[in-house]
Amino acid sequence: MMRHIPLVFTVVFSLGIVSQYGTVRSEDKTTQTTLSFGFPKFVLPELNEQDARAAIRIWTHDAIEYYHYDYRSSVHIFPDLNSLVQAMNAGHINLVVLPVIDYIELSKTITLFPGMCAKIHESVLDRFVLIVRKDSRYTGLKDLANKTLLVKQESTRSVQEIWREVLLHEAGLPGSDQFFGQIVKKERESQLIFPLLLKQADCCIMTEGAFLTMSELNPQLNAQLTPLLTSDPYLASAIFCYTERLDEEARRDVTAFAINWEENKGRDQLQTIFRFNTLVPFEENYLESVMSLLSRYKRFQKETP
Repeated sequence: MMRHIPLVFTVVFSLGIVSQYGTVRSEDKTTQTTLSFGFPKFVLPELNEQDARAAIRIWTHDAIEYYHYDYRSSVHIFPDLNSLVQAMNAGHINLVVLPVIDYIELSKTITLFPGMCAKIHESVLDRFVLIVRKDSRYTGLKDLANKTLLVKQESTRSVQEIWREVLLHEAGLPGSDQFFGQIVKKERESQLIFPLLLKQADCCIMTEGAFLTMSELNPQLNAQLTPLLTSDPYLASAIFCYTERLDEEARRDVTAFAINWEENKGRDQLQTIFRFNTLVPFEENYLESVMSLLSRYKRFQKETP
């Protein structure tokens, strides 16, 4: 069973694509296109950059042999979203990976073409679960007042954070900062479980896919932990986007190559290091549940003095 790392899935393919993609399909055409790929550092908090680049070089070599393209490419890792946006506005980046909420907000002011997202297990959607220990005897959200919550460190506003705030508001409770005694953020979802088991925290929020995967690897988790609340299904992966500086033919070719990447022998090395599943073409209906959640969130934000 592959470990559940939704944000990494899309980035892995994107990095590989940037390094391999040639200008056109025809080998006779000599015009070069520079593919400049960028992503914010927080998209890959778990990944060693040197390992990533080594794996990408292997995959790139196979792709170049297959396509015989002349190309130029660059990969840029930005410390935060603002610096990435500045580079996009300056025209320095034409391929980018964005978390869902950041994509929705940025697409209001920047022309973006969503290309792909990652399938998690059998679906592109996943749920969030609020996990507690079975021996805690918590029966509802109100029981968690002044308790310690563990969550994964994400971007400024994530789907998980918005779901959490909507959950509290619709239960008639104060926001997270006032309701919980402490919110501890970890780089990896795998770091959320064991402090809970050791009673160093009272609850955690993680994706259902991650919890199921860890439970399969360690059956004792199901004996000791249980979901107290479960969200609706939301798009779990980041979205791989193109900017308007990359023409339609290039966008189409990169997407086609990425979703058919299984045909490339370099896949195995990337799969081992990044532990991904597969990519699928983006569809607008993948965002429907997130957009509905955002509407609920913005509605009560307007009501808050």
